[in-house]
Amino acid sequence: MKWITWTLLVMNLAVAGLFVGRSHWPQAASDQNAPMNVDSLLHTPSQVISSLDYRRERWRNGLGWTREILRLPAQGDDWALRLSVAEIEQDAAFSTFPGVERELVLLQGNGVRLRFEDGRVAQVLPPHGRVRFAGEEALHGELVDGTTHDFNLMWKRELLQAELLHRPLVGSMLALRVS
Repeated sequence: MKWITWTLLVMNLAVAGLFVGRSHWPQAASDQNAPMNVDSLLHTPSQVISSLDYRRERWRNGLGWTREILRLPAQGDDWALRLSVAEIEQDAAFSTFPGVERELVLLQGNGVRLRFEDGRVAQVLPPHGRVRFAGEEALHGELVDGTTHDFNLMWKRELLQAELLHRPLVGSMLALRVS
């Protein structure tokens, strides 16, 4: 099991960090049926991905939108790790992702209340509320007051462990390596 630490730097909805560029994936499209090599994914050169390069797509359940920032590996549905920004515009059920751990961080808006099938309630409130949960859990999101944008980190638990750190843009953290 490999550990990954991602740093989330938030400033006016600008999400930055040490992200791996889409054009540098070690697993080519022709190798989609080959076993995933997590070590090669973790040692791929890093770069900042511009928000203009995020791919906007419907949620799996069709009830919302997401802007995908990163998928490792880039091709296919068998990813080990995924970063995205969800646009929650209405109260809606969240898509389920069996075998996946998720962490959600509020970037913009007045928050969202997550109601889990087992009765638990998690509030993701300003300024940067967060919640971690299993992707197979059935839950419903209720907006507190208007649309929210939420950073979403998802990873396959049998392949990786991930840690999300939230830090302000200060000092030497602004010097990101770009390749």
